[in-house]
Amino acid sequence: FVRDEGDYLAYGVILALVVCGNNVLNLARMLRMVSFSGLGPMCIGRHLRPLASYAALSIATSVYLVFDSILLGMLSPSNVQVGFYQLAAKLKNLCNSVVNAIISVLIPRLSYYAKNDLEAYGALLRKGWGFLLNLCLGTALYLLVYAYPLVVLISSEKYVDAVLPVRIIGLVNLFSCMSYFFGLGILSPLDQESKLARANLTGVPTSLVCNLLLDGTLGATGAAISVCLSELVIFLMQLHDCWPVLKEHVDASNMLRTFTSHIMAAAVAFAASLPLAGLNVAVQVVAGFAVYSVVWLISALIMGETTARWAFGTLRGFMKRK
Repeated sequence: FVRDEGDYLAYGVILALVVCGNNVLNLARMLRMVSFSGLGPMCIGRHLRPLASYAALSIATSVYLVFDSILLGMLSPSNVQVGFYQLAAKLKNLCNSVVNAIISVLIPRLSYYAKNDLEAYGALLRKGWGFLLNLCLGTALYLLVYAYPLVVLISSEKYVDAVLPVRIIGLVNLFSCMSYFFGLGILSPLDQESKLARANLTGVPTSLVCNLLLDGTLGATGAAISVCLSELVIFLMQLHDCWPVLKEHVDASNMLRTFTSHIMAAAVAFAASLPLAGLNVAVQVVAGFAVYSVVWLISALIMGETTARWAFGTLRGFMKRK
């Protein structure tokens, strides 16, 4: 339905259906499954404070995620830089969508266990943390090594200047997804939403100041650095707030094995990128992903990394059933 410039209304309708259609369907299904009669008086007041924290969180996130593109368009010498940055931002949003879908599955169970079963909460927290750390760290290092063929594949040679912003966006994805996990997997279940909102509100002035200082000279790279510094500030603040819980439930030695296995995978993937450089960019992207994944899995299994062992056991069980 979207074939040329005049189809913007069709594009808008499709976007609205994607964003809102599932909510309408969920509401219709909920009304068939849940009865709201005879509930008695509702105590809405007790929900206002945590909802205010979530409102501040949403506003802050919207400001520093939207203003980077606006300020870049105002401060950069040409709007071409906005196009380069938007390519990197779309890759970040794609990665965030995958990670957020995973975290959304964990949040209800983590919230329940935090109030009713601390041992099960710790076990699920360790599994979720290990899985997300591997996924986000792997994404960041893969983009660091294979940003060039990936950019050319999804756009063209004209977007080569977006390679460095894409590499920086890998770090942004790492920090933002870890912060999202800290906020909704640890702080929210433990009724500390105000700390979550405070950290995200701190990211707003950081983003604005960095964009004002860097966008005019560095263009898309400056915008990427700005959002990276903002996410780093948020990440460090939430890490500080969550540290008492993390040090109790997260195994430091296993984290060291996680980082070591990914560094080894990135090193081998970089070495493999040299002979792959003359091939088609699609081949480079797929082959690089395969090399990275295999090397990570083998090295992590040899070192006894927890998530790799779980992934290998799940995969082996699936193959046996087939």
